[in-house]
Amino acid sequence: MRAEVIATALNGHFIWSILLCKFTDHPEEPRSPQFFQDFIAGHSQGSIADYWSAMSYGALDMSGANLFGWLDLGRPADADFMKMSRWDKTQACVNAASKALAGDIAASLRLFECSGFICITNAGAGDSGRTGNRVLLDANAWRHVYAAHETGHVLGFDHSFDNRESPWDPYDDGRNGAYGNSRDIMSAEAFGGLPATFDSHFGPAGPGMNAINRAAVGWLAADRITDLTFVPGVPWNTQFYVSSLDNVAARGNPLFRITGNGRYRDATLPTVVYTVEFRPRSGWDAGLPEDAVVIHSTTHGDPDPEGDVPRITWAGNDSQDWHKGDRFCDVLCGLTIDIMFIADDHQSASVAIAVGPKVGLPNMSVRRTLSHRYDLSQGLKQVRPALWASTESVRERLLAHPPQFAAI
Repeated sequence: MRAEVIATALNGHFIWSILLCKFTDHPEEPRSPQFFQDFIAGHSQGSIADYWSAMSYGALDMSGANLFGWLDLGRPADADFMKMSRWDKTQACVNAASKALAGDIAASLRLFECSGFICITNAGAGDSGRTGNRVLLDANAWRHVYAAHETGHVLGFDHSFDNRESPWDPYDDGRNGAYGNSRDIMSAEAFGGLPATFDSHFGPAGPGMNAINRAAVGWLAADRITDLTFVPGVPWNTQFYVSSLDNVAARGNPLFRITGNGRYRDATLPTVVYTVEFRPRSGWDAGLPEDAVVIHSTTHGDPDPEGDVPRITWAGNDSQDWHKGDRFCDVLCGLTIDIMFIADDHQSASVAIAVGPKVGLPNMSVRRTLSHRYDLSQGLKQVRPALWASTESVRERLLAHPPQFAAI
């Protein structure tokens, strides 16, 4: 489901009311209230509060949650309950809490003096996820990666994307590439079919949130973002250190935005923005295969006049990670991004960017370059890529601007 922006505080205290609810036909209490207090709002064990504190660089504090339960829902987990909307299921939990706290004015005030509700059922409720400023977690959803993703929606974050021309989970989000970003929590739990999580005290957890999302809400300060511009085809080059996204002391900035537009090769190109960040295999990114640079692209203008969403790029090694010696190449803009090396301390990577009329192309495989974006089961004759600039033949279009190149 596409997330709508929820008006809520992204800095300071965010207080959850956690409601533990049990059905009349399921009297069991499978976990203690303390477990859920620790899971959502605890410290030092890797809670949801710990996660969002890390993603916001300490700006967001979810540690002050109020917990109520176990509460009697007053109804069984039957077919009638399963058919209810997600909001109505959470409302049943809120109603149960209100009934249980009747006469206790102080507790009733604490129940509603919150930024959002997390409603937890002791058995399957036929559904889990975000609805408004509420999250429903039935007994099949008590895992960190899922709860982090859904609470991210409450904070206003949309799903994240890759450049695949079909959705990864069409039943939940039918937009092309949705859930395809293996380096962002808002693609849980598909992650483009790539490894992204690690085993934590509260089940599968991670990865972190990408730099683009953190910058969009002001968690990544402006002085930690470097903006560069180029004119397609006009010679220009630079080299820089991009620092670990989660280490504020590492040299370099953790987000580089490279924007280009103008005319090149007799074509007017839409604005394209490439972003570069460095993600070492540590902390909330401990589930990543190895240290790597991550590159996103966003186009503005044709074919989408309203502007596109940021999309993580695929490297030629069937991953979304770019390593030493890899080259990203945008032939249409005459731009290359080279990964020079990753520092021995795992806190920064050196990246070189060059623009010019003759960019150096690495060896490439059309099949490996295009396989994540197009169905190649019928051979290249079936490929009909949607490219920025019209040309005379499929072959010329493929050579002029495939989704990306990478060293093989």
